[in-house]
Amino acid sequence: MQHVKTSYTNKLLSRQLIIPAGMKVLESEEMKNAVLRECLAEMKKLIDRVKECYLREVKVDEAMLVVDGCFILARITLQIISGKEP
Repeated sequence: MQHVKTSYTNKLLSRQLIIPAGMKVLESEEMKNAVLRECLAEMKKLIDRVKECYLREVKVDEAMLVVDGCFILARITLQIISGKEP
Protein backbone atom coordinates (compact mmCIF):
# COMPACT_ATOMS: atom_id res chain seq x y z
CA MET A 1 0.00 0.00 0.00
CA GLN A 2 2.89 2.37 0.72
CA HIS A 3 4.05 2.24 -2.91
CA VAL A 4 0.54 3.27 -4.01
CA LYS A 5 0.57 6.21 -1.60
CA THR A 6 4.05 7.23 -2.78
CA SER A 7 2.88 7.06 -6.39
CA TYR A 8 -0.10 9.34 -5.64
CA THR A 9 2.22 11.76 -3.82
CA ASN A 10 4.60 11.92 -6.77
CA LYS A 11 1.76 12.48 -9.23
CA LEU A 12 0.20 15.19 -7.09
CA LEU A 13 3.51 17.02 -6.60
CA SER A 14 4.35 16.71 -10.31
CA ARG A 15 1.26 18.56 -11.51
CA GLN A 16 1.88 21.87 -13.22
CA LEU A 17 1.91 24.73 -10.76
CA ILE A 18 0.73 28.22 -11.67
CA ILE A 19 3.71 30.54 -11.70
CA PRO A 20 2.99 34.25 -11.05
CA ALA A 21 3.94 36.65 -13.87
CA GLY A 22 7.57 37.72 -13.72
CA MET A 23 8.62 34.84 -11.50
CA LYS A 24 11.41 32.60 -12.76
CA VAL A 25 10.03 29.27 -13.94
CA LEU A 26 11.84 26.42 -12.25
CA GLU A 27 12.35 23.08 -13.87
CA SER A 28 9.53 20.69 -12.94
CA GLU A 29 11.74 18.49 -10.75
CA GLU A 30 13.10 21.53 -8.92
CA MET A 31 9.57 22.83 -8.43
CA LYS A 32 8.37 19.45 -7.15
CA ASN A 33 11.28 19.27 -4.70
CA ALA A 34 10.65 22.83 -3.52
CA VAL A 35 6.98 22.06 -2.86
CA LEU A 36 7.93 18.82 -1.10
CA ARG A 37 10.44 20.61 1.15
CA GLU A 38 7.83 23.21 2.04
CA CYS A 39 5.24 20.53 2.82
CA LEU A 40 7.72 18.61 4.98
CA ALA A 41 8.65 21.77 6.90
CA GLU A 42 4.99 22.58 7.58
CA MET A 43 4.21 19.02 8.69
CA LYS A 44 7.22 18.98 10.99
CA LYS A 45 5.57 21.83 12.91
CA LEU A 46 2.49 19.64 13.47
CA ILE A 47 4.14 16.41 14.68
CA ASP A 48 3.43 17.00 18.37
CA ARG A 49 -0.21 17.91 17.71
CA VAL A 50 -0.65 14.80 15.56
CA LYS A 51 0.82 12.53 18.25
CA GLU A 52 -1.64 13.98 20.78
CA CYS A 53 -4.49 12.56 18.67
CA TYR A 54 -3.47 8.96 19.40
CA LEU A 55 -4.25 7.09 22.62
CA ARG A 56 -0.93 5.27 22.56
CA GLU A 57 2.51 6.31 21.42
CA VAL A 58 2.96 6.04 17.66
CA LYS A 59 5.85 6.66 15.32
CA VAL A 60 4.86 9.59 13.13
CA ASP A 61 7.11 11.73 10.98
CA GLU A 62 6.58 14.57 8.56
CA ALA A 63 7.14 12.37 5.50
CA MET A 64 4.34 10.05 6.60
CA LEU A 65 1.99 13.01 7.06
CA VAL A 66 2.79 14.39 3.59
CA VAL A 67 2.42 11.02 1.85
CA ASP A 68 -0.83 10.18 3.64
CA GLY A 69 -2.22 13.67 3.03
CA CYS A 70 -1.42 13.54 -0.69
CA PHE A 71 -3.00 10.09 -0.92
CA ILE A 72 -6.21 11.35 0.70
CA LEU A 73 -6.33 14.41 -1.58
CA ALA A 74 -5.77 12.28 -4.67
CA ARG A 75 -8.52 9.82 -3.69
CA ILE A 76 -11.00 12.63 -3.04
CA THR A 77 -10.10 14.24 -6.37
CA LEU A 78 -10.59 10.96 -8.23
CA GLN A 79 -13.99 10.48 -6.59
CA ILE A 80 -15.08 13.99 -7.53
CA ILE A 81 -13.88 13.61 -11.12
CA SER A 82 -15.54 10.21 -11.52
CA GLY A 83 -18.77 11.41 -9.88
CA LYS A 84 -18.82 8.44 -7.51
CA GLU A 85 -19.71 8.75 -3.85
CA PRO A 86 -17.16 7.38 -1.34
